[in-house]
Amino acid sequence: MKKLLLVIFYLLLFNICSIIADKSFDFHLISYNELLTSAQVYQNDDDHMFDAITIDQQHDQIIVGAKNVIIRLSLGDFQLLERFKWESSTNEKAICHNQIQTFNECENYIRVIALRSHDQSLLTCGTNAYHPICVWRRPDSLSTFVSNEKFISGSGKSPYNSQYSSVYNLIDTGELYSATINEPIFGVNDPLIQRSFSLKKQLRTQQHDSNWLKNPYFVRILNIGQYMYTFFRETSLEHLSCGMNVYSRLARVCKYDDGAMQFSDTFRSYSKLRILCSKKLLNEINSFDFNELQSIYFHSSLNLIYGAFNVPKSGLIGSAICIYTESNDSYWMPSSTEQDMEKCDSSLSNELLPVSSGPVLRSKVLQSSFNALILDDIRIGHLLVDHFNDLTILFVITLDGLWLRKYSLIVHENDKQLCLIEQIELKPSMISSDEWKVNKAEFISQKKEIILTTSKSVLKISVARCNRFNTSHLCSAAMDPYCTWDNYYQRCTFSKLLSWKNFRQLLTCPILNITMDGSWTSWSSWSTCQQETGETCQCRTRTCTQPKPQFGGKLCQGNFIEINRCE
Repeated sequence: MKKLLLVIFYLLLFNICSIIADKSFDFHLISYNELLTSAQVYQNDDDHMFDAITIDQQHDQIIVGAKNVIIRLSLGDFQLLERFKWESSTNEKAICHNQIQTFNECENYIRVIALRSHDQSLLTCGTNAYHPICVWRRPDSLSTFVSNEKFISGSGKSPYNSQYSSVYNLIDTGELYSATINEPIFGVNDPLIQRSFSLKKQLRTQQHDSNWLKNPYFVRILNIGQYMYTFFRETSLEHLSCGMNVYSRLARVCKYDDGAMQFSDTFRSYSKLRILCSKKLLNEINSFDFNELQSIYFHSSLNLIYGAFNVPKSGLIGSAICIYTESNDSYWMPSSTEQDMEKCDSSLSNELLPVSSGPVLRSKVLQSSFNALILDDIRIGHLLVDHFNDLTILFVITLDGLWLRKYSLIVHENDKQLCLIEQIELKPSMISSDEWKVNKAEFISQKKEIILTTSKSVLKISVARCNRFNTSHLCSAAMDPYCTWDNYYQRCTFSKLLSWKNFRQLLTCPILNITMDGSWTSWSSWSTCQQETGETCQCRTRTCTQPKPQFGGKLCQGNFIEINRCE
């Protein structure tokens, strides 16, 4: 019995010492296992490479494309509603295998899933073993076709190769604007921006013209006013004497474009300009440019465009977020005398429809409307933005897909500051970093939820985990705009404030050095434990880690182990 008491004493001593030693406990770090207590995950050993997402509010579901499969998940409980297998035919795979050596590409990767608003038809497109195809389906029954034409060419809509970037926007008229890389002949790339399903013409960018597109990586297509805007980065043709650089671009076309000539399939209104996101250096004269656009988020109610930019992959690490207002028409004018030719209006006759006069690349540069927000320790993969209670919250997913960071944007006079609120681990420990990637990210503003598609799973994550903070001090110190302390129920809950406007001056970055008393976790399950005396007992344990005491906080009172029924 003395030996048993001695064992318990040393275990207790170790527990206390580990608590005292941990002075740097950071309560805004959330492990993957802790995330699972508030997130929902869809995972199936037979399903991989989840990618395209569409949110179907009418049917309270999300629809996700993956490798050889499309799934429907309930938005509420995230249960599987339907799993539809869509594979390439044996013949298509055989043809693909004869053309390319990468057999893994001879599958059907679903890269386009979009809802047509006027009839709730679902457009689905896949790579189909290097022969892209599309099908219109019913969103509540994926096996049901809604078009007399069963299969439609997916060229220009879906990439041929699953590794190529691809973006799209299906607008209210039923027209699809897409940007991707065609590869009709293996090894010969044909990047393009295209309009499909138009009552007028199917149009595209000029083929094999580096002045229009040069090795592009497409990021986003936005529908704003009379124009469609495509965000991308590409190899620049400016300053070639300084070497090959990558610049970020914004291209636009008029929705009423009817082609350059009667029989031409080329946009006549296409033009592009450079987007710049830079940080002023100490001398306030020179600047450091973040040239590689990675993600775009458009906040339609505020008319603000948020762009995430990275430095080139040359050993440096660093990112910046720049905020833009909608571009002024003057940015796109090659000269003042040609402004009439640049109008975009549905009432114009065919003879007066917009034409891209002058060079395709405009001379003006779209600059950020505010100072760049610098993140010098990560590369950004995806950016989402919420405007909640008069505050702006940014969600940043790192390029390697390992972390989701939540920042609040604090405004003091003319200065803006990013405050890290949470850093959430996204990758399960049993999956290697090489096998993990976050492919797409969507924000559901009404539900305050984030949907992520990864190489292994689909995740639904709430924007806040307020119940983690079990004291009013912790709830306040977290400075999470989504969380407030409920005095009646004595718990930290999702904020019911109508506005933070009157309290904005009180909002700061999280207070990490707050004194916290320790609190026990729940007891573990009973399990068999063998004592040195030879007795077999039932034991259960708990730890003083919810939270751990820090900065002078009190230790937990009571035993951390219970022993029962020794024989």
